[in-house]
Amino acid sequence: EKRLAEHPSDPEGWARLARSYQVLGRIKEAQLAYDKAYTQDTDNDELLLNYAMFMYQSQPQVTTGKVFELFTKLHTANPTYPGALWFLGLAAYNNGEHEKAIRYWQATLKYLPPDSPAVAEVQQAIAKAKGDK
Repeated sequence: EKRLAEHPSDPEGWARLARSYQVLGRIKEAQLAYDKAYTQDTDNDELLLNYAMFMYQSQPQVTTGKVFELFTKLHTANPTYPGALWFLGLAAYNNGEHEKAIRYWQATLKYLPPDSPAVAEVQQAIAKAKGDK
C-alpha cells in the first residue's frame, strides 16, 4: 500500500494488492485496487480475467454494468473462453433473453473438457432456459 501510494503508476502492483485484499476479505479495497490496475492496463488479458471473475464472485446476482462490460471485453479478446461464454449466457438469461442464453451456453459446452464438472451445470442451465421459454 505504501509503495503504491508513493508510486501509483504500477498496474501489476495494484493487481497484486487487489488479490491480497480479496484474500483478506476486504472487497471494497480489492475493487478499488482492481479499478486502478485495469485503468492503467486495459489490454492485459490476465488482469481482465481476474478483474471480471472478482466482480462476478463478489456479487454473483449482478450481471449488468461493469461486470458485463468486463466479460464482454474478455469474450471479444478470447471468443472461445468458456467463462466468458457462460457469464454472457447468464446475463442474457437474467435479461429474459432465453434463446440467446441457450446459444451462449451451447457454445460454452464446445470449449469445456468433456470430463469437466461444469458440463453438467451448463446442460442444466440450458434445460432450464428451454423450459422457461
